[in-house]
Amino acid sequence: MKFATDPYDLNEFFVKPTDERGHGPKLNARVPPDLARLVEVIVSSRKFPYRTESDFFRDAVWRLAGYLAPQIEAYEGTTILAKLMAAEESLKVQEAGEKLLQVIESLGQRLMALDSPTERKRLVGKIESQMAQVKEDYWRERALRLLKERYGEYL
Repeated sequence: MKFATDPYDLNEFFVKPTDERGHGPKLNARVPPDLARLVEVIVSSRKFPYRTESDFFRDAVWRLAGYLAPQIEAYEGTTILAKLMAAEESLKVQEAGEKLLQVIESLGQRLMALDSPTERKRLVGKIESQMAQVKEDYWRERALRLLKERYGEYL
């Protein structure tokens, strides 16, 4: 995990309002009316991944913190930065693992659309090959086990 850097990449959008324990202190800020309206327009445009003004605010703070935190030499600042980075990486791995299992769950519908048993075996084999390359042991083993349980007849 790394903080967002210039140029901004919206794929690095920091979404989670809480940590893995559900903790999420609330920050408030007063802004000029023109800035508030601009944020409202950006969010309501739906051209960006922000669903709420809080999403936008949280991402803006995350990006600025990523820019400023490395410039702090104090122990507390670097410790907080390290904790934030580790927490974000953990959340991303968890989210990716969940998406991995969703792919396996959705595979059944795709297999039913194929009328060739050979093509079904090829697709399941290809998915198995990709799952075997997952670096995180827990998610790799869980994905392979689920794949075998659900679609073992094609392996």
